[in-house]
Amino acid sequence: MYAPDKGAKTRKKIKQKAENLEHDIAERVSHAKEELTKTVNHKKEEFDQKLDDAISDMSGKADDIITALENKLEELKRKNAHLQKN
Repeated sequence: MYAPDKGAKTRKKIKQKAENLEHDIAERVSHAKEELTKTVNHKKEEFDQKLDDAISDMSGKADDIITALENKLEELKRKNAHLQKN
């Protein structure tokens, strides 16, 4: 049997391929981490905006309810004042 290269040369090739693979994996992990960070930040911004919108909407509804209750109270006061005159 014949070996394609000497042992030292083969080991050097294996080491170089392992280093290249390590570098490639490190780059892929770094890229995945960057993409994940971007996605998380984007989703956080979306959540914050939706939360702000919901709070604003609820605040507007609360104002509407308070106004309706104030109007009803004024109406009841008028009716009470009218009843006390009779």
